[in-house]
Amino acid sequence: MVTYYGPADVVTYKHNYRAFGDEVLRADFMERECVDRCLEGQANAEFLASQHVVTGRYAGSFVVESGRRGGKRNDRAFAALVNTDPAAAHIEFGHDIPLEQVTYTKTGRRRKSKATGPKRHVEGLYILTRSIDAMTY
Repeated sequence: MVTYYGPADVVTYKHNYRAFGDEVLRADFMERECVDRCLEGQANAEFLASQHVVTGRYAGSFVVESGRRGGKRNDRAFAALVNTDPAAAHIEFGHDIPLEQVTYTKTGRRRKSKATGPKRHVEGLYILTRSIDAMTY
C-alpha cells in the first residue's frame, strides 16, 4: 500500500529564538558540554606537548576557561582551551630566529653584529589546532 501525503499532511515549523536561547544556548548543560569537550582537548594537547616540547612548562600551561559570554546580553555558555605560557604563540605558530652576521675589520677586530640579515624559520607545532579533533565527536 502506498501512502500519499497531501496538503493536509504538510508539517510546518516556526523557530522560536527566545526558547532556543533559553533551552539550549544559555542552559547549564551547554556550558557543561563545552567544558567536557575542552577537557578532552586539554588531555590531547598535554599529550602532544609532552611529545614535542622539551620543557614541561608548556604542557602544564593548558587551562580550560568557561562562563557566559556572547549574544545580545553576553549570557551564552562557552568554554575555551587556552595556554598561559608566555611563549605559547611562538610554539604554536612558529617564529623566525635572526641569524647573526659577524663581520671583522681589517685588523681582525669583531664588528657589531647585525640582526637584519637572513633569518631561520622555526615551524609551529599547532598543538591547539590539532587538539580540536579530540574535542569533536
